[in-house]
Amino acid sequence: EIIKKCGIYEVRGNNADCMELYPVSYKLIEDGRNHLMIHEKSEEKIDISVPVHLIHGMQDTDVPYDISLRVAAKLKSERVVIKLINYVISSN
Repeated sequence: EIIKKCGIYEVRGNNADCMELYPVSYKLIEDGRNHLMIHEKSEEKIDISVPVHLIHGMQDTDVPYDISLRVAAKLKSERVVIKLINYVISSN
């Protein structure tokens, strides 16, 4: 309701160390809904046929790494590399 009413909403990542606020507009949400590319029911491929490298942290608390797997499965490209990173570099 807030984002619909104000048009924009600032969000913070789920990670406790994340101090940045990111503005998300309602227009962005609507546009995303109109252009779903990895919808599970859709058989349509994403028209990208060049080599693709996807790198995703497996401990990402905001975007699950299975999103990268789903994107890779939808690409027309036959040369897709997915690198899943399963560790966190600590500054301590």
